[in-house]
Amino acid sequence: MNTITNVSTVRVPKAGEMVASQLRRQIVLGELKEGDQLPPESVLMEQFGVSRPTLREAFRILEAEGAITVRRGVRGGARVQAPDSSVAARQVGLLLQYRGALLSDVYEVRAVLEPAAARMTAPRPRWWNCSPEAGSQRGRPRAGSPRWPPGPARHSLISVLLL
Repeated sequence: MNTITNVSTVRVPKAGEMVASQLRRQIVLGELKEGDQLPPESVLMEQFGVSRPTLREAFRILEAEGAITVRRGVRGGARVQAPDSSVAARQVGLLLQYRGALLSDVYEVRAVLEPAAARMTAPRPRWWNCSPEAGSQRGRPRAGSPRWPPGPARHSLISVLLL
């Protein structure tokens, strides 16, 4: 913080970070899907108005996040991949170590959260997923009702966050 004017300094993001952010947004919104090949570097450089080193910096950022894989060579290039929970786990682990959290602290939090998470993942009837004419079928999910993620996937996601 600047003590003279009492104003904090503004950090301007690097061009590579901004390109990575735009590509990440396209991946998250589904405009780029898992397995899609990104356009050649020359096309992306022109599209974003950046140099090759800047574009490669963006690729390194996204590769470190697990959003893309980059292969070298004639048949190489950048390809979108599904996010992997190990990237988030690594970051959370680093943060916990940095903050000095003990393993006993992690187990204590897990003991509190795990039962609640298990209750959340257990399949249960929901009144908004049932049709009024179901009568004796009350409590059964209506076909095609939007529930994301389904039970096992939700349990997997929550258990990854707890471990």
